[in-house]
Amino acid sequence: MKSEKTIDVAETKGNIKKKNRLVRAAQIVSQVFHPLYLPLVAFVALFIFTYLSRLPIQLQLYLIALIWVFTVLLPRFVIAAYRMLRKWDTRMLGERKNRFVPYIIVLMSYVALRIVFNIFGTPWYMNSVLSAAINLLLLTILMNIFIKASTHIIGWSGFAGGLTAFSLLNGINLTLWVCLVIIICGIVGTARNILRQHTLTEIGFSAFFGFCYGMVTVLYL
Repeated sequence: MKSEKTIDVAETKGNIKKKNRLVRAAQIVSQVFHPLYLPLVAFVALFIFTYLSRLPIQLQLYLIALIWVFTVLLPRFVIAAYRMLRKWDTRMLGERKNRFVPYIIVLMSYVALRIVFNIFGTPWYMNSVLSAAINLLLLTILMNIFIKASTHIIGWSGFAGGLTAFSLLNGINLTLWVCLVIIICGIVGTARNILRQHTLTEIGFSAFFGFCYGMVTVLYL
């Protein structure tokens, strides 16, 4: 009897360890594929697949650094400071009612970058991508009034939709890249579900909306 209890306790501890590892892996996936990185990824794609690849490498690196500051560094710093002031943990930030201020912070950073782009007279493609990101963020903010949409999934599925449309418009075979982004989207969706940040319905809706937005935006840009 005692040995059976010992076995049960050992199995329980083993299951807890496995669950903790799974949760930790999901947290890492959520951070590595954070939606804040998507504008940077999109601009890197522009420098690879469009005429912008002809720009001097020094200029490309400068623009990438500028984009990183406004779309990653600045929003993360301000959101972290806001969380410290509010004494919020990650779980509290995941609640729908608490997501609006971080969204506004990111939106202001994007708008500031758009102003910088206008000052420097950056190419049309870059302005269009940033405008599309701003519009998508505005729509996401509006959606979160009614449903807890996943910015992770909307962002990555939107990127997949945009790549698909770009491939169709320019006759470029980007099948492998599109498949890779879709796989990433699936992995991220699974991670968000494991962390109980979103239900399968919310993930599915976010994926559908993001992909359609990406397709329509690029096709009619």
